[in-house]
Amino acid sequence: MTEPLYLAPGNRVRMELPFSEVCMHMQVAGKVMTVELLDREYPMAQLFHDNGHEFSAPITCGEAGFYWDCQTRSYYCYPACEFCANIDKMTGRHHCPVHAEGAAAPKEALCQ
Repeated sequence: MTEPLYLAPGNRVRMELPFSEVCMHMQVAGKVMTVELLDREYPMAQLFHDNGHEFSAPITCGEAGFYWDCQTRSYYCYPACEFCANIDKMTGRHHCPVHAEGAAAPKEALCQ
């Protein structure tokens, strides 16, 4: 498994969807899809088809495979490839040109 990748609202990442009740119902459990962390009153996750179009309605973060870190107060996930776990520790920017757009490390991890 890759290292956890910390996300901010608006970040997208390629990940294998969990076998949660919602993902199983939507028949996407175990599939690799692009998922965006949405900034709403209650954080949600939007799934995307490979062509970039939205897949269904947003689902809860937990059902999509995003987890909450109480210490950093941010969501994290486990990306679908090893490259996605590589984050520039100086800037916090994520550099996978294929799988994610702008995911970042938590502020506490930037200066380690």
